[in-house]
Amino acid sequence: MNQKVRSIPLTVLAVLAALALALAAGCSVSTGQPFDHTLSVTGNGTSRVPPDLAVASIGVRVQDQDAGAAVGENSTKSNAVISAIKTLGIEDKDIQTTNFSIVAQEQFDREGNPTGEVIYITDNTVTVTVRDLSRLGDVLDQAVQAGANSIFGVYYSVEDQSAALAEAREKALADAKARADQLAEGSGVILGRVLSVSESTYGSPVFSSFERQAADLSGVPVSGGNLNVEIQVYVTYEIK
Repeated sequence: MNQKVRSIPLTVLAVLAALALALAAGCSVSTGQPFDHTLSVTGNGTSRVPPDLAVASIGVRVQDQDAGAAVGENSTKSNAVISAIKTLGIEDKDIQTTNFSIVAQEQFDREGNPTGEVIYITDNTVTVTVRDLSRLGDVLDQAVQAGANSIFGVYYSVEDQSAALAEAREKALADAKARADQLAEGSGVILGRVLSVSESTYGSPVFSSFERQAADLSGVPVSGGNLNVEIQVYVTYEIK
């Protein structure tokens, strides 16, 4: 009986021969790149800066059994809110509609059975930028008096953060270098050149929120405090 003999490619034979020689010599075989001698650190830097503007989301919510009536009442109140805000010197460019929605909500009895009744809920929300922080309390008060019944996501910010970012970045780089020096000294190595640097930026604005249920919000107290502008840098050094 004739048997077929499959030939083994020469490349496979060469690899097998190399592995056999390596094992016989008690060595390990690696196809990866040479190990890079590096030290990576994270540096943190923070600068504190007073805010110079505030942003508030101001909304009107209306519900009714008739969708048209809900939209009509909401539109009337929303227009009144915007008009009231403008009387305080807020410009059109600083008022932006960010949400308008109509939701049909089916009603249920106490046993959880549908009653066949549907309530239509309309929401209209505008985002208002207040550049004179001394007027922020008045803006919130006037909006509520005009018909706004949801105010949320009030936060403070800085229009130009370049100086604060530069200060935070300088502190972060100094912190990274100090950490690297300490680690290198403790490990008995010498820092070489910087191989890579990257950063991430974030702030910590002051948040406040509330919803009114027929409450008197005249003279709303607000305080911006200071904002933390923070930077993290990630630095990789060559070590010797």
